[in-house]
Amino acid sequence: MDALEKSHVVEELRFDCRQLDLFPVLIGTHVAHFHDVSGGYDRSTAEHVVKFIHRVQGPDSPSNVSDSKNIEAHVGENFYNFDVSSVGSEGDYPDTDYKLVVRADDYMKGPQSFSKALTADIDKRETRVER
Repeated sequence: MDALEKSHVVEELRFDCRQLDLFPVLIGTHVAHFHDVSGGYDRSTAEHVVKFIHRVQGPDSPSNVSDSKNIEAHVGENFYNFDVSSVGSEGDYPDTDYKLVVRADDYMKGPQSFSKALTADIDKRETRVER
């Protein structure tokens, strides 16, 4: 594969997540958490190559789901919804960082985000409903 060129979506994602320890990414119906973003633009295929990075020493565990056409990142105050052409992974976690590699033809960015709700500590215990 040729070297990747600069991608505006990768630069925007990196800018939005620069001060965050963790941000959620919806992979289908699964919520995964990542620490950073890298990647670029592949001119030969006309695709943005977005690599969501889960660090070895970071909190949480990397996603075990990586095969969805529905990928949406919620970073700070913005969301990024990707028109996915393929999804893969790189890295040999826990020895190296895990990277979810998303190849996207296009994307949509919006100002509404569920970032806080998707990263909040939620009590997942069942509760009894009184009637």
